[in-house]
Amino acid sequence: MKSVKIACIALLALVLFCASLVAARQDQERPKEFGVYAKTGSGLQRIAPNILFDQNGVLYVESNGPQRFPLGGIQYFVIYGKDDLTYLTLNPMLFFQQSPLGGSRFVLGKEIPIEVKRTGEMLYSVKPQGLFGRGYYGFWLDDLVWDFIIE
Repeated sequence: MKSVKIACIALLALVLFCASLVAARQDQERPKEFGVYAKTGSGLQRIAPNILFDQNGVLYVESNGPQRFPLGGIQYFVIYGKDDLTYLTLNPMLFFQQSPLGGSRFVLGKEIPIEVKRTGEMLYSVKPQGLFGRGYYGFWLDDLVWDFIIE
C-alpha cells in the first residue's frame, strides 16, 4: 500500500513537471506583443516598426537605427497580430537620398519571395525562399515597414 502511494505521488510530480515545461516552452515561442520578430538561436527578438513616407508618389523610409543580426543568425520570422498578411512583402532597402536634416532615406527594392504559414491564432511563420545575404531589408505591410540589417 505504501509503495502504491509513493508511485502515485511520483507520477503526479512527473505530470506536473512536464506540464510546467510545456507551458514554459509555449511562453517562449509565443510573443507577448503584436509585431514582427526574428527567431534566432537565443529566442525571439522584436523588430521595431518604421513609418513609410510618401513624397510625390515615392514611398521611402528614413533609417532610424534598425535592429542588426549576424549573417546566418536568423532562422525564420514570426508575425503576431490581427493584420491581413495577404499583401505582406519582404524587400531589400535601397538608398534613395539624404533628407534635409542629413538622415538617409531608403526605398523598397524588388520583392523577395516568402513563404507564410499560419502556426496559431494570430501567429504566423515567415520564411524567405532562398538565402539571405548581407544588407538592409524590410517587411512591408500597409503603412509600416519593419526594417533590419543583416551583417
